[in-house]
This record gives sequence, structure tokens and C-alpha cells, in this order.
Amino acid sequence: MPSTHARFSPSAANRRLHCPPSLMLEEQFQDEESAYAAEGTAGHAMAEHLIKKYLKQRTRRPVSDYYSDELLEAVDEYVSFVQGEIEEARRGCKDPVFTVEQRVDVSEYVEGCSGTADMVIVTDSYIHIIDLKLGRGVQVDAERNPQLMIYGLGVLSKAELLYDPKVARLTIFQPRLCHCSTWEITPAELKKWGEEVLRPTGAMGRRVRRRELVPVLQGAEPVPRQGRGVPQAGPDGVPPARPLGR
Repeated sequence: MPSTHARFSPSAANRRLHCPPSLMLEEQFQDEESAYAAEGTAGHAMAEHLIKKYLKQRTRRPVSDYYSDELLEAVDEYVSFVQGEIEEARRGCKDPVFTVEQRVDVSEYVEGCSGTADMVIVTDSYIHIIDLKLGRGVQVDAERNPQLMIYGLGVLSKAELLYDPKVARLTIFQPRLCHCSTWEITPAELKKWGEEVLRPTGAMGRRVRRRELVPVLQGAEPVPRQGRGVPQAGPDGVPPARPLGR
């Protein structure tokens, strides 16, 4: 499965949309994979293998120390759900398109924005993006989920070269929480969100200069302008800073 990390990753879209400067801040720290993330990566690799096998595509069974009976059972639940969606697409469309771990490019809206959709189904009437989440913690809903909406924009741009889909269907499947959430949006509404929300946020993030975050990283905070509560820029455009705690 693809392992390249985009500068603007859809998986972190919720944070990006609410705090565009977080992109620059996170670049100061090394990206290290936790044991939980490694287990999730192993689970996704097994899911990819099993779905490709079902589709009669070339694949090789992955090997990992993280494959417990419990993890494999969770993966099997997801694979069974995907198989059902595949058969539904086959019944309704003569030539549906199925892609597993599909690289999705959304740089049309945000420079450097790309990610990997776990499962993509394209038919003559809809597109369906399915996202597997193997965590045990937070339940996530598909409704207006930024990560899936970004994937939807990328998939839609390619799908419209083949068909004229009327619906973008977005699903989050969390087998360990016994949770499955599906939400639908029209292509027009999805593109409107891309233009009015995603594109401006990406542009805002690019305008944040790295040096504006240096005082924060060095343990200082901006001095607010009197009566306004916002940093006042110095002669070089960088807000003055004072040590934290004073």
C-alpha cells in the first residue's frame, strides 16, 4: 500500500481546516509511527490483499507481527462490507470501476494535497469512497467529514471522465467500534465546498511563513496589541515575543 505522506494530508484535514498554521508547525517535528499506527498499517495491508484477491487482482499476502486474531477479525468484517458494496455496484452498472488503496490527488484545490483512499467504487450513477479506521477510541461519522470530502473531490475529477455520477457516497467503517457511517452529497455541493472552504484554507496555510512560528517553538508567545488581543508586527513583519509565563 502507498506510504508517501502529502504535505497537506486529507487524514489531517479537520485540523488543517480549523487551524491552517498547524501545517507549518508540524513540519518542525519528526514524523514517527506509533505502535498503534503500525498495527493500523498492517491491518490496511491485509484488507488490501483480501479485497484484491476477491477482485481477482494480483496480490501477495502480507506478513506482520501485528496480525492477532482480533485484528484479522476486524479486517474480515470490513472486507465483507466492501464485498457487499462491490456486488451492489455490479448489479447496477455494466462496467463499474474498483480500486483499492487508491492514490487521490487534490492539488487542483490545494497545492500538495493528496492521500490514499482505502476503497473506491465508481459506477455510472455514483462514486463511493470507503475508509477503514481500526482504532478503538473515537467514533467518527461520515457526515461532512473533511477527509472523505477531499477524497471525494479527487475521485470525482477522474470519475467524471468516464461517467456522470449524480451522488458521492462517503463511508467510514470502524469494526472495532461496531460502527459504520455513510453520508451522501451531490457533486455540485461537494465542488462548492471545495471552492468555498478547502481552497481558501489551503491558500491561507501557504501564506503562513515559517519564521512567524519560530518564537512559539522557542518557548515564547506573541505580545498582543493593546486592546485588540492580536500580535503586533515589528519592522520585519514578525511579532515581538516574550517568554512564556510572564
